[in-house]
Amino acid sequence: MKNLLKLLVARRLSATPIGMIALGVGWLIARRRKQRRAEPQTSRSRRRMPAHR
Repeated sequence: MKNLLKLLVARRLSATPIGMIALGVGWLIARRRKQRRAEPQTSRSRRRMPAHR
């Protein structure tokens, strides 16, 4: 149901230039949030080695 609502809102917003801007801004914000959530997991798995010993 939630996905259907998202689809309907996106279709309605995409019909206007201001709506397209709003969709673009929302997409960028969601993308940044997703990247920030993924960062701690990737930084834990990688161990840094010293440059020289």
